[in-house]
Amino acid sequence: MVAEDEIFKYLKFKQIRILQDEFRRTGQITSDMRRVLGGDTKHMMNVLDPPGTGPNALLDAAAKESQRWFFDYSDIPGWVDVVRKSARPFFTYTYKALPQFVKWM
Repeated sequence: MVAEDEIFKYLKFKQIRILQDEFRRTGQITSDMRRVLGGDTKHMMNVLDPPGTGPNALLDAAAKESQRWFFDYSDIPGWVDVVRKSARPFFTYTYKALPQFVKWM
């Protein structure tokens, strides 16, 4: 019985991959897709076009990773801006870099 279940899973997976390729090619949900995946459109879209698998998925992941390593100096609380303007001109860097440094340690 276990071997039959594995064969069924493999065939279902293969069928879904074929439907994913067809959806990427045409961009439309066909009657075969509705029959195999059911009538819930949100579920079908998650199966046919999973998040993070589109043509720009690598670019999106690279952009997200780069945002982790670069500081956005416009995103600071008001008190940090006051300290920067009054006493310590490079305090914003310290404010942004210290949490990253602690994570790395």
